[in-house]
Amino acid sequence: MNRYRLVTRSTWLVVLGICLTLAISLGKAEARNPDLSNWTINLSASDETPGERWDDAYQEILVVGSTVHVLWWSAGYGISDRLYYRRSTDGGRTWQVKILLFDTAPASGNRADDGQKFMAVDGNTVHVAYRANPSLVGNRLFYRRSTDNGASFEAARLLAPESGGYEVLDTIHVAAFPGKVSIACRINTQIVTFNSPDGGSNFTGTVVATSGGGADYRWNILVGDLKRVGDRLHLIYTQELQLPEYENWSTALYYATSLDGGAHWSVPIRMTTLAANGKYLTYSVQQITYSPNLVVDGDHVYVVWTQNDTGYGSNDISLYLRRSADQGQNFAAPQKLATNQVDVTGNMELGQETVAANGGYVYVTLLAREALGGGQYNDRVYFRRSADSGGSFSPIQQLGLGAWWPNMVVDPADGAKVHVFWWFTYRYSADGGATFTNPVVLMPWAGAGGGHSGAQMALGANDTKHLVNSLSYYTQAYGNGDEDIFYRSYGPPPAPSGREALKTYSSTAEARFDCMEVATSDWFNFGSRMSAEVWVKPTSGDYWCPIFTKLSTDITPSGSWNHLFSIGSEFRGTVSPHAVADLATTAGWYVLDLGSDPAGLVPKNDWTHLAMTYDADAGANNFKLYKNGQVIASTTATGTVATGTGNFYAGNMGFGFNGGWEMNELRLWSKALSQSEIKANMRRPLSGSETGLNAYYPFSNTTKDLTGHGNDGILIYKESYVAPPSFSGATAAVNGLLMQ
Repeated sequence: MNRYRLVTRSTWLVVLGICLTLAISLGKAEARNPDLSNWTINLSASDETPGERWDDAYQEILVVGSTVHVLWWSAGYGISDRLYYRRSTDGGRTWQVKILLFDTAPASGNRADDGQKFMAVDGNTVHVAYRANPSLVGNRLFYRRSTDNGASFEAARLLAPESGGYEVLDTIHVAAFPGKVSIACRINTQIVTFNSPDGGSNFTGTVVATSGGGADYRWNILVGDLKRVGDRLHLIYTQELQLPEYENWSTALYYATSLDGGAHWSVPIRMTTLAANGKYLTYSVQQITYSPNLVVDGDHVYVVWTQNDTGYGSNDISLYLRRSADQGQNFAAPQKLATNQVDVTGNMELGQETVAANGGYVYVTLLAREALGGGQYNDRVYFRRSADSGGSFSPIQQLGLGAWWPNMVVDPADGAKVHVFWWFTYRYSADGGATFTNPVVLMPWAGAGGGHSGAQMALGANDTKHLVNSLSYYTQAYGNGDEDIFYRSYGPPPAPSGREALKTYSSTAEARFDCMEVATSDWFNFGSRMSAEVWVKPTSGDYWCPIFTKLSTDITPSGSWNHLFSIGSEFRGTVSPHAVADLATTAGWYVLDLGSDPAGLVPKNDWTHLAMTYDADAGANNFKLYKNGQVIASTTATGTVATGTGNFYAGNMGFGFNGGWEMNELRLWSKALSQSEIKANMRRPLSGSETGLNAYYPFSNTTKDLTGHGNDGILIYKESYVAPPSFSGATAAVNGLLMQ
């Protein structure tokens, strides 16, 4: 029975992570990761030299109209550090050659630091600011601009020159508004903005704040975020109030605003409240990869941060939000949104909290980590929501496990629609965050034993999500990869065209598990009756794997089977596999398996129709398995079909299977089909409006559910579309069965 044991992504990520650690210790990374997906694009590795290691990270993505803009750092150890930009002008379908914006030019001894850059886009103007250290003489701030929508960039301009450069220059942020742009950064002991009223042609610098340490740059003062709306600028920063010593520090978060494009700034407002020990104990508001801690929605301004409420060494860390209803002139009292080990399981990962708002809806996400022992952790994304402009928040919600770098995008036309993405997982709410779609995995191969940093998402036209992630992974077949920037778009599937079938293949050595994933919904809960049917053509294989399956949960409890119903194929020393089906009900778990009986054979490289039906009220032998319209196995089952939170899969999602098949006309019904109904309809397409048809996938060059119920599928690995079944070309034996 152990053929049914599913290795879920949470399990195999841990296992493969251990493998990666061992593999890296044995050999260096190759120049790039292998292509394991037809639906993602490796933006960074196209011109990397084999044998060289280039780690690409700190990616940003912005979408304006049909143009997708991506910026990232690339570190070639012992070679150089580089800043790259790449764009697509057709919504991510095709990409121009990447543009090198900066190279450390090792011959001159230049040096750059990862992550010290920022991008903003205003219509057809792209603004990029970054730090560099020319010839090791000191840090300087550079600016590059494109006025042709990223097709080309002007020469670099030096915005912050000083003889010999600055000792410290970091935490760069850029904010653009039509025809205007501002850049904020820390320079030694000051927060400085460079502001342009003419779209980047000319800049004027202004000091916003100075640390309390005089000329001692060890007193940190760091930019946290920057927003610009017309000539009004909003900025947050953290400032140390004493030179820090071990367990003796005081750091506050401040907000400042400018009404005249950055020429003058208000007296800063302190956001942080005093801890019990009399100190201001604010933590960093950014962790490596940018996520907003400051957002503007009309007259409302929202700021989120984490602080310690007690004192040094305590774990009394909380997440706070403050809001202003008058464009930042005054702020309401802080609202505590979460506390370690009280509102969340484990401890918050500081600097990964983020806020989004539109139309009076306000959303906050955070990440908490629970130590399991032995170096293992559970990482959880938590969510808070408000529908009254932050006046009150609904109870905290947990959005998912396996989390890192959570970020949000709110629909600009409807604040009730919010998208949340982390690592390789995506969820969506259309009702202000009250309910979310089930989690779907958009880059599962990203967890194949490798690392990642900074998942980022932007929303484009036609409800298309544009995603970038910095990923490296290990596969048995290809070894180690370095970090590359991967992109995929995710939106509504196209309308059907043709009559194609879906082709899948799986290889554990390649960490490839072709499948279609569908976020579960009530349409996959069947009560006392159900049917499922599919045409399938095995092409290769060496073990058992489901052709389709509905999982009970996203995580496999130890010893559980983790699926509710499936039709699968299993090899038993024969050239072709045998059909099996199983069903979980409220009364137990039932399996239809003919063993080595030839009646269950599913011929390789030929099309076979398989169906399963269940009717709790039909008496004996009410759970049936059909092959080409004939009952080949049955048993008596009781109870209603079990329900669960796991998704539905057509294909192999981590089942330890090597092989492939093609499938067509996948149908799920909330009624028990009769034999005559199966035989009458299995060779013809459906309209999608048939009574009792809950989900319907003809795979006509699309994963769209033609019932209109919205159960559209997602392709992840290297799935493809191929010719559909040709019934006239089926074997004589099969044709004979079809004609009965």
